[in-house]
Amino acid sequence: DRRWFYPTLTEKSWPKPKFDNFHKWIKSGGLGIIKTWAENYGEYFERGDHPPQTIRKLQLIEESRSEPVKLAIDLSSALIDRIIPSALLMKNVRLWLDDSLKEKIYERDSALRKAMKSEGASIWPDRIRIVKTKDYIILNDALMTELKKVDPNDHDSIRELIRKAVVEPSTLLESSI
Repeated sequence: DRRWFYPTLTEKSWPKPKFDNFHKWIKSGGLGIIKTWAENYGEYFERGDHPPQTIRKLQLIEESRSEPVKLAIDLSSALIDRIIPSALLMKNVRLWLDDSLKEKIYERDSALRKAMKSEGASIWPDRIRIVKTKDYIILNDALMTELKKVDPNDHDSIRELIRKAVVEPSTLLESSI
């Protein structure tokens, strides 16, 4: 990504002769050679182009994720791996994270949902009242397939299908081990 420079360092030092040669090359115009090459390279990208995803950028993203987000992604992976229609209530995900980590979770539900969606789970577009209050629902493909068969205006049937598919986060992860 052109907005990030994410260098890494090696733990292995160069031998002195190799470093001396490199240092001499830098002092004798090496940086100018690199600068001239970069200036004359041409267009690196066109306006509106998106930079390519790189392994290094993916590593940076993974390393910068908080523990709650990592656990939410694990939960999402376990959900999408199920072949039976399954769903998670967002409030249950939050309660499970609080209980699992034994500390205050500062991530917003929207950030947790976004991370779960990036792993392949679907998020029902509207909050639905499944228990007492309206909540966001995280779904696997098997449940999405079932829901597509139902008339989108038949809210009671949709709610009932989701209600039957709801699983607890703790049992979901236990069954995926």
